[in-house]
Amino acid sequence: MKDWLPWIVLPAAVVAVAVVIARGLVRRDCFSGLADRDAGIIAIDLLFTMCCFVLGGLLTQVILGATGWTKPLSQGQHASAVLLGQMAMGVPIVVLLWFRFNGRDGGWRGFGFNVGPWPLVLRQTAGALVFGMLVVLAINYAIVWIGELRGYPKPPDGHALLKSIRDAAEPMTRYKLLISAVVVAPILEEVIYRGLVQTSLLDIVGPKRRWTVILITATLFTSVHIGIAQWQTLPGLMIFGVVLGWLYEKTGSLLPSILTHMAFNAAMISLMFLMT
Repeated sequence: MKDWLPWIVLPAAVVAVAVVIARGLVRRDCFSGLADRDAGIIAIDLLFTMCCFVLGGLLTQVILGATGWTKPLSQGQHASAVLLGQMAMGVPIVVLLWFRFNGRDGGWRGFGFNVGPWPLVLRQTAGALVFGMLVVLAINYAIVWIGELRGYPKPPDGHALLKSIRDAAEPMTRYKLLISAVVVAPILEEVIYRGLVQTSLLDIVGPKRRWTVILITATLFTSVHIGIAQWQTLPGLMIFGVVLGWLYEKTGSLLPSILTHMAFNAAMISLMFLMT
């Protein structure tokens, strides 16, 4: 599989890009006619979102210190710490959303906690997932191949969490990491980046510049993976962030982005096990 998979992915990705361009899905005016999001998320919430990151990290350190855990952590402790950090970051986010939407009509739905017409949502979600998978894998393969030609070693794992899942010695440790990667991280990251950051930026630059907002959000989404993901995977993550941002704008719902993100992470993990 290692040898022939790139030769399937690369031409399939080219076809997928050609189809997307031919259908006009990435034109500058592809978002024209969409209703403005009336979620109550404003520019200052971008600052509050950054504060949630800090508060989550501080809360995690306090809890770990109270438990007496010291570095280096064992595999089981590391898995628990990852989940704890995600939950600790989620608490301030929930507080922020409750503060914004409590007593506001349509706030939660306008933010993205809604379901549009199921046939359209499913079609757009499936299309975004297939396109994202093919293009991200194609970019990763191309960059790794170019890097090898220039003397860079091939990375064994694209993401630190993938390595932790693969190397987990105990089933419970692997289970915690899988829950973190496939369930918690997609929900948390989509609420933060597509929901809070993208909507806040939309309030700053205006609804007519949705592509600008999508690109900025995707850049922020990619930048937080620096250090935990191999540099060869960062361009692919950028494209995936753009796909998720486009999906959020087109549907007005976070559910398709969350489902696409979950399926993408699950597919990457499955592919890792199939190829090792």
